[in-house]
Parts: sequence; structure tokens; C-alpha cells
Amino acid sequence: MRGLFATGLLCLLACLLPLGNSSSAAAKTDSGFTKYIGMWGSHSECNHTFSRRIYLIEGYLIELSQQEVRFSQMIEPEVRGEYLIFEQYVEDSASGRSKIYLRHYLATTPEGKLNQWKAVLESEGDTLEGRANQPADDPDVLRPVQISRLIYNSCESLPDQWALPHAEAIAFLGSVQSAIDACKIINEELCFKAIFNSLEVVENDKLSVAEIARLIRIAAYFAAASRDTGVKVEELGTGIIFGTLLGPLVAQSLVSGSDYDADGQLSLKEFLQDKPPGAFMVAAKQVSLQTTVGLLGKLFQQLAPMMPLK
Repeated sequence: MRGLFATGLLCLLACLLPLGNSSSAAAKTDSGFTKYIGMWGSHSECNHTFSRRIYLIEGYLIELSQQEVRFSQMIEPEVRGEYLIFEQYVEDSASGRSKIYLRHYLATTPEGKLNQWKAVLESEGDTLEGRANQPADDPDVLRPVQISRLIYNSCESLPDQWALPHAEAIAFLGSVQSAIDACKIINEELCFKAIFNSLEVVENDKLSVAEIARLIRIAAYFAAASRDTGVKVEELGTGIIFGTLLGPLVAQSLVSGSDYDADGQLSLKEFLQDKPPGAFMVAAKQVSLQTTVGLLGKLFQQLAPMMPLK
């Protein structure tokens, strides 16, 4: 069980990284993605409770509202002219369609705002070219298929009322983006060290029980938020509570099983004892993020009867 958690949690990190310019998605977005990274709110006042939020890192986005959250991988992200364009599929039982394919168009303005358009596609792989005789690269003329348009303002933080369920995961994504940037210019071994260091709260090149427990809470968050239907905040809270209770137990087990110098913490060298970093990178290239968090979610469910939640 300890080994399964160790592999799953580190693969969760590795799967978040596009691994430098070798990734076709990274190659298409490197030149213009930076200006989109960060948090954006739909209300002029960033602390407004009813503001919608999106948080972007390279290749992924979180969509937040007061009621629900969804974490998604961008499909075929590409910076084309002034737009960041990517696709996403979601599940929406209310509409009668089990899967809805969306194309997102994002564009920043000279005033520092972010425009977002969402257009419905008929199916996976569908394009907007030729539909209603409208070009697909100009969202201003997509009215026959356009379903929404929002204008966002740059925000440095979440509303205070939202901090408890979301702030830890958002802070983690900021660290992940730093690791993504580092991995574009360094070799594989140093890239893995950057991933490892992104888990730290105290910068000492080691992970404490508390830092590993934090990662388990974050893994529980993403395991819930990665559902294609999204997740209600109250359901997300249940997962976070479970991760909070489970985290210290698993973290202590992870440290105890690999703490060869008996200092109560886990170094990268100890974690990788007999396991080359390249093995994790190969796994990251072959297994999607959604698969990884899905497996962790199932593992949490299997362990739930062992936890005193009632």
C-alpha cells in the first residue's frame, strides 16, 4: 500500500509536467502562454463572493464558482495569433448529452483583462471551420455556435470565503508551474528534482511528514475535482476531510519505509533508492493525469471504510 501511494503521488506531479519542448502541446504554447498563467475573476472586485474564477497553468485549468469546481486538462492547446485555443470535454446529464465538447478561446486585453469564449462542438475532433460559414479562428463571429462569453480580471488570491477548500490546491499549482518552467531548460534528473522541491513548504531538500500529508490532501482534492461533471463544494469538502485524516498516517508510513538515515524526513535520494527518476518520467509520458487522479480516487474510496468519518 505504501509503495502504491508513493508511486501514485509522484506520478501525479510528473503527469502535470509537459516535460519541456519535447511535448507537442508545450511547443505550441511556449511562445505565448505566460500571459494567461494565474488566477482570473469574473467580478471587478476580486474578493467578491459571487465571482467566478478560472486558474490556469500550462496545459490545465481549474474552474471555480461558489457552488462547484472542475479541474481539466486542456486538449490540444495552441497559441494562435492573439488567442489561446484549446478544447475540453465535460459531462452534463441535465442537457441530455453525456459528453459536451467545448472549444475555449482566451485573449488578453491591453487593460490586463481576459476574454473567454466557449463554443460547443458536435463531437470529439469536430471543428468550427465551415459551420455557418464562419471561420474558427475569430470568436467574435461565432454567434451561431457561441454559448458564453465572460470577461475576467486578474486576481492575486481567492475570495476569503473560498480559501478553506481551494487555497492549498491553488498554491500547489503555482509551485507546479515553476517546476514546468524549470523542466524546459534542464535535464531529466534536474527536472525530477524540481518536481520534488515543488512539494516543499520549508526549503531544505527534504520532505517532512507534514509536507507529504499536505500532498495527500491535495491529491484528494484533485481526485474529486477531476470528474468530468465537476464536483459540488460540499462533496469536495468531504474528500478533503478524508485526505486530512488519512494523510498523516500514510505520510508517516512513507517516511518510515524510506528514511535510511533516520532523521525523520525523506530526501530525494532516499525516495529514489533503487528507482531511477527516468522510470517516473516514462510513466508520466504514458499515463494521463486523469488516469492517475482517477486511480488515487479509487484508492481513497477503498480506504474510506478504515477511516473514522462517522
